Amino acid sequence: RSMMATCIHIEGPAAIRYPRGTGNGVSLDFPLDPMPVGQAEWLRGENEEALELGVIAIGYSVNPALQAADKLIGEGRRVGVLNARFVKPLDRERICDLARRSKRLITVEENAVQGGFGSAILELLQSEGLHDVPVELVGVPDEFMHHGAQKIQRRELGLDVDGLLYTMQRLMPRLKTKAVAIQ
Repeated sequence: RSMMATCIHIEGPAAIRYPRGTGNGVSLDFPLDPMPVGQAEWLRGENEEALELGVIAIGYSVNPALQAADKLIGEGRRVGVLNARFVKPLDRERICDLARRSKRLITVEENAVQGGFGSAILELLQSEGLHDVPVELVGVPDEFMHHGAQKIQRRELGLDVDGLLYTMQRLMPRLKTKAVAIQ
């Protein structure tokens, strides 16, 4: 609803990508006001000084990425999550802030990785001189995708909560454990 209100107020063309199927069940009780164009939404980690992992998600992928990140946060890990909300223009300030404070980044999209949202994030980081932050792009590979139920396809692509949690855990720095002397 807010994206539609935003599009109505934009001077020029705008596009909204509607997902197939049902939504995630957000409240419809808030005022129908336009959003600031190109502004990402902090979901986790906005005030964290140093993050082990920064997650930048868009569209349908935001909810499963947030659920996976929340599991890690529940284990005491420091994870930042941005809902990009816009592919163009990207929120330069928030994305670069997240990148500067994160040891690693992951982008999550339910779209082709090559030439997609994650590629645009890489271009942004390159243009800002943020070359030293490793970035993992998670999305649809550049290959033929068979027809199937969305739930099955998301699981096969690692775009469901379990797949994203696995990828995030793999990217997280290992926790150092104290050696215990056994007597």
